Amino acid sequence: MTRDDLDAGIPTLAVALAEHMNADELKVLARLTKTRAPTRKAELVEHILQYLDGDRLRAVWQGLDDLQKAAVAEVVHSSDTTFPAARFRAKYGRLPDFGAVSRWPRAQPPTALRFFFYAIEPGGGTMPDDLKERLEAFVPPPVSATVTSLEELPAAYDRLSFAKTPSVGQVVDMSALIRRESQLDDHGPGREVHPLVPPELPSSPPPPIR
Repeated sequence: MTRDDLDAGIPTLAVALAEHMNADELKVLARLTKTRAPTRKAELVEHILQYLDGDRLRAVWQGLDDLQKAAVAEVVHSSDTTFPAARFRAKYGRLPDFGAVSRWPRAQPPTALRFFFYAIEPGGGTMPDDLKERLEAFVPPPVSATVTSLEELPAAYDRLSFAKTPSVGQVVDMSALIRRESQLDDHGPGREVHPLVPPELPSSPPPPIR
């Protein structure tokens, strides 16, 4: 399996580390363990595997912020293993902080979310199948997007926001800008406003054409 061959997903965390990351990337990721890490690639793979073994995986997940936990939950409780960036942004209003394991000069340092997603940067990745199976034991399902409706429209408004995700406090604007009903009251002095007036209809039908 190559780094770009993700159609079938990533079967294991070991494969993600060994085949989808190089030694330099593993060194960057290993810094998140806050332990002394080796320098050879095979030893780095084993070092990270041991770090995420057992109950440590749950502890790492608990250290994520709410938006990062939501990213993990969206994939754990779905039929796919690839992070759905577009759908996530539409639901939560923004993407979680992944950071990057690359050594590009302008790359942001990785966050612990990089322990859960691999092979795609920035802002996404694929979760290994065995890692997803382990996470299913304790990661709760993500919240559903709720729709807020109004009985009556307010007298004046700029836009309406319909979708809300209470878990992270984000409001998703799903409506287009609409005209304020108080527009005629907001014009400055000396500015003439011409409201649209429908044409006057004739009081009686026109005579028939001969």
